[in-house]
Amino acid sequence: MDPNRLVELVQWAAASIAIGRLVQLKLAKRFPALLAWLCVLALSNLVAGLLSITSPAYFWFYVFYGPVACIFAIGAVRELFALVFVDYPGIRSVGRWSMYVGTLVAIAASLLIAGVFRRTSNHGSVHLLYLEISQRSVVFSLVIVIATILFVLSRYPLHLGKNTYISSAFFSALFLSDAIRLLIDSLQGQLYLTAIDWAESGFIVVCLISWACMLQAESPKPVTESYSTEHEDHLLEQLASLNQLLGRTVRR
Repeated sequence: MDPNRLVELVQWAAASIAIGRLVQLKLAKRFPALLAWLCVLALSNLVAGLLSITSPAYFWFYVFYGPVACIFAIGAVRELFALVFVDYPGIRSVGRWSMYVGTLVAIAASLLIAGVFRRTSNHGSVHLLYLEISQRSVVFSLVIVIATILFVLSRYPLHLGKNTYISSAFFSALFLSDAIRLLIDSLQGQLYLTAIDWAESGFIVVCLISWACMLQAESPKPVTESYSTEHEDHLLEQLASLNQLLGRTVRR
């Protein structure tokens, strides 16, 4: 079997394990967008594993998959942002609209630049070039949101559920690995680099299986008294103040 197709099938198996684990633990309702993103990932890996990379069907699959993957990635990042800031509606609302606007601006700016310099490009298809640039613009825009989520999780004691921390960490790792791959491809001026793709695939498989193994069943727990340090209280007060400020801004 073609090594590229084998790698795709291994990724499909790992994604299927993560999907099965989410369903088994009844976490699908808690993470619907993440589950949908995983399903798209698994389906794309399966199709890519069954098709020859040189076939016309694979080309049209690639053209169709790019925009679909971006849509589901936006949904997954939006969901994670909402889960992290569940108690901060002002930050959540401003962050959501900032993500939408930033993504649209990044796409428009990238397409404009590509349109100006397309005559100097040696890319085989102008339309495919635009598709790739749009996809990479979406990914790099969402990286900013991912970085914000990781910063907040590392700095503020939000006391979220363990599954939220686990899902945020592994999804962020998966998404950032894709962004790094796209960045390397862009710097090299290539559609893809086999060595980089295989390295990312191995990382994805490890992340997906680790994600599935670390998820836990959620059960209602009695309310217990919690204690926090003065420093933690100060950080949460900062976050609450920012939430109030942004909430007033949204209502205006």
